[in-house]
Amino acid sequence: MNLKILLLFLFVSVSSSQQIFAQEEAPLDPPSLHQKKSASPFLISPQFRAPLPEASNTEALIARQTPIRSQLARGTCSIFASTAVLESMMIIRGKAQESIDLSEEWLEYIVEFHRHGEEGSDAPSNFSALVKYGAINESSMPYIGVDWTDVKSKLSKERCGKVAKSLKKACLVSHYSPRLLTAHDNQLSNPSSRLFNLDFLKVRNEAFQFRDEVFTNHINSEYQVLSIDEVKALLNRGIPLQIDLDFYYGAWNHREGPNFGIPRAQEPWAEGMVGYPEIGSVDRKMSEAHPEGHSVVLVGYDDNAEMKTSQLMEDGSTKEFTYKGVLYFKNSWGASSFGVNFKLNGHPYPGYGAITQKYAEEFGTFFQLPLKK
Repeated sequence: MNLKILLLFLFVSVSSSQQIFAQEEAPLDPPSLHQKKSASPFLISPQFRAPLPEASNTEALIARQTPIRSQLARGTCSIFASTAVLESMMIIRGKAQESIDLSEEWLEYIVEFHRHGEEGSDAPSNFSALVKYGAINESSMPYIGVDWTDVKSKLSKERCGKVAKSLKKACLVSHYSPRLLTAHDNQLSNPSSRLFNLDFLKVRNEAFQFRDEVFTNHINSEYQVLSIDEVKALLNRGIPLQIDLDFYYGAWNHREGPNFGIPRAQEPWAEGMVGYPEIGSVDRKMSEAHPEGHSVVLVGYDDNAEMKTSQLMEDGSTKEFTYKGVLYFKNSWGASSFGVNFKLNGHPYPGYGAITQKYAEEFGTFFQLPLKK
């Protein structure tokens, strides 16, 4: 039986909502990294012309995901989404067990090598960096939940204190000097070298070994998926995707919304439901005036699922809207705030959510990371 999602956005304040809201971090990415990419006209290949089922087996793909994790106070949602896609593809292709835990810290570092101080990224940059530099285990480079641009610590001074001024911000954001990534082995292993760092040398060797084993003969193709038909076909085959999104505070019921006059409700936030910013709504106007971005992992779809929202319009009225068709996703805001009460077919999946297909198609860009068996 197809899931029917019936939600009424009630703008109320209760103790339970305050508790859930207090637990959130939910940072966002710079908007320049997530604005919808233009796509050339997509020709449907024969494999996507066959009728697709009205809903994919979302729970089967959720079972091939690693646990929900939290990006904490950093704008690294795209980093977490890309890492989760790689982990899932490793499981699906039989290259890893469900216990795999790759380092988001490493991916942020190798992406930052080209960004020079701008936190956050996008799927194509992340996937290209993974193919070029590989990945490592979380235990080899554990994630640190803050950048150091506004935080001073013994570790930040140790790693970035002597870094050249031109590279200082990049080091504070990624927690390592960019020069280490391309340093010669003898520079990292020689105690007399200014770049001496045996720990980093070990980590880099691990990453390069991963690269050579996992991405051998990898064809660095275009990662973007150009049609919703292909998106659904891939999800139906059990292939996860990353979506980079323009962010609308009201549609997500995000904590920043009230700062811009956008009402916020606890129930859809806790249920992991993401609506759509209607033209003429305060959400559409104010979110576009204060743009941000977000990235998540898509794990399924249901063309018959319905979502109801209540939105404050620019003329002061409140209107209700109903949307048919959702995409299910894995988020990176932990499992105790957004989506804490998310359920699918009666089964709880804290930290997951559902977004209207209308929002995803209009304001999202889809990507896959092909891995050979």
